[in-house]
Amino acid sequence: MVLSHERLKIGRSNVIGPALSGSPFPTHAVGLDSCHEQIFPDPSDPAALRRAWSFEAYKRRELMDKEVHDLAIRFWDAGALGALEIPRLIKEWREPRHPEFVQMGKTAWHLLNSVTETIKGDLWRLPARTRAIHTILDKECGLERNGNGAPDEPLGIVEVTA
Repeated sequence: MVLSHERLKIGRSNVIGPALSGSPFPTHAVGLDSCHEQIFPDPSDPAALRRAWSFEAYKRRELMDKEVHDLAIRFWDAGALGALEIPRLIKEWREPRHPEFVQMGKTAWHLLNSVTETIKGDLWRLPARTRAIHTILDKECGLERNGNGAPDEPLGIVEVTA
């Protein structure tokens, strides 16, 4: 694996982070505004790699409304959503309050942002709720975990080089 920490210019996007060759996780940035920087995960941090795998899978997994309805109930079953929060989640899914969510399309990434927007404010329960949400979305996106927490099948690699 070759690492270089260089500032890369991709379209209008400034990207700072390792340009990776032979990396086991996706290393591309999509839709970055010129005033934001994307920090790539540290390849030696297993938790960061798991998040990178998950987030990439969420961005690629398109969802139909009926799947979102089912996932809302699964979030409730897992204790990640309260019964009164389900209608707020569905409203946030259908009519996102942030324009960036609309631009994402109907993906698991959009759903993650919708559900986290819905559960904001309950700081005591937030970590457990967030873990439950990720567990459900990871399974929905086909991220079956092997012994080290990485997906069994790679999602594909898009390399960014200077």
